[in-house]
Amino acid sequence: MMEDLTVFGVDRRARLVGILIINCGLALLLAFVYLSLVWLLPMPDLLTAHAIATVVVALCVAPARRRLIFLANHLRGRGWQDARALLRDTTESLGRTIDPEDLRELLTTALPGRLRLDGAAIWMLYPPDDYAFVALGDDPLAPGATILTHGSSAGYVRQSTLPIVLQDDDVAEWIAPFRLYQLRLVLPLHIGGRLVGIYACGAPRNGGAYPQLVLDLLSTLAPAIASALENARAYSEIAHLNEQLRTFDRRKASFIEHVGHELRTPLTSLTLALQVASARPDLLPNLLSLLGNSAAQLTDLVERVLEFDDHLHPVAPGAETEIVVELLPLLHALCTTYTPLAHAKGIAITVDVSAETVVAADGHVLRRALHEIVDNALRYSDAGAVTISATTSDGLTVLRVTDQGPGVPADERDQLFALFFRSRKVRALADTPGSGLGLSLARRDIELLGGRIWIGQTGPQGTEICLALPAAALLSRAVGEVAR
Repeated sequence: MMEDLTVFGVDRRARLVGILIINCGLALLLAFVYLSLVWLLPMPDLLTAHAIATVVVALCVAPARRRLIFLANHLRGRGWQDARALLRDTTESLGRTIDPEDLRELLTTALPGRLRLDGAAIWMLYPPDDYAFVALGDDPLAPGATILTHGSSAGYVRQSTLPIVLQDDDVAEWIAPFRLYQLRLVLPLHIGGRLVGIYACGAPRNGGAYPQLVLDLLSTLAPAIASALENARAYSEIAHLNEQLRTFDRRKASFIEHVGHELRTPLTSLTLALQVASARPDLLPNLLSLLGNSAAQLTDLVERVLEFDDHLHPVAPGAETEIVVELLPLLHALCTTYTPLAHAKGIAITVDVSAETVVAADGHVLRRALHEIVDNALRYSDAGAVTISATTSDGLTVLRVTDQGPGVPADERDQLFALFFRSRKVRALADTPGSGLGLSLARRDIELLGGRIWIGQTGPQGTEICLALPAAALLSRAVGEVAR
């Protein structure tokens, strides 16, 4: 079994055994040769015998050492046999493991223990959205536990197919998540050229450099680890899909009920207005406003549903025609639009964004997505504040829109961006209409921009919606080339 193996050249004790074999063997052999010559040589005096024995022993040192090294290498061959057995047993164990927790135990406890390494961690591409790699077994909100797929850490690791040894004096930004876990060896996990995970190990327990045998073993194991990680990911995704299927009937009933309610209100107004107009033609001028508002509500609902078939093609970040968006002017213009509504509800809108914060995105699409997010935050807040903040790290700009609304129940977090979904807490607010489309449209737009959107902290004190976009530098350009 894997637990019973010790790899020669990896275990410090095994290396000491090899050194002792060579040194002790050489000393004993030379002593035996020396004493034998002194005893057996027919010399007239003892001093001459010692001199001749010393010369012969000196001539024998190099050949004897070569023979003893050969013997040590032969014993080292047993270590390679153990390494092959370790490789075989680990590969078999990986092939049988599909549960993420079992995989975490195998790769972060059992394998580093056999390789005499100080711990390990493994990041899996988190389903179903694939916006981040998350460390198995850790809270995704913990520092270093989440590595965004478009960030500099994943970007650097993605470029390599071999283990990356981190240097103590390296202060590059992409190293930060691994430093937090005190890891020094990073192994990219690829399938078909796609990065599906990251495996990182601690330092050797003897405090020295990584033995070449360890690097070779991990490189050989990388495809098997990647396949096992994809199986674990599929297992998690299937579990997620099963949960979705279990809620499908409830969602279907809720969808029919909600859309029916949204359609019934303007249709009822239209029907009553037409009936009144038929009975009292003289009231028609007074009913025109009601007819117009009802028709506008129906049109808005239909158009928002049809927006999902609108295929937009925003400029891809990194292209020569890349659009640079300064966030602060865009957010100020957006908040100005919502100032009357916020004032009427007693809500303060705060923007905490640096004037230097710039992203690479299509300004029109980004403005539309932020409109939906801010509208949602204000719609379901009755007091307090809506705060928009931004930070730049890991090659990304992360915006956070925080409200003080009713929060999202834990069992509804995964559904928040689903089409026509409305939380049961906001459905209970009879005076707060909505179609359940806003955040779905925002998610589609942000993903079209190459970004990711997710729900952060949420509770009775409010909800935080987070979105990450590629950061950009404000270059020397003509004003007309900067989207505001």
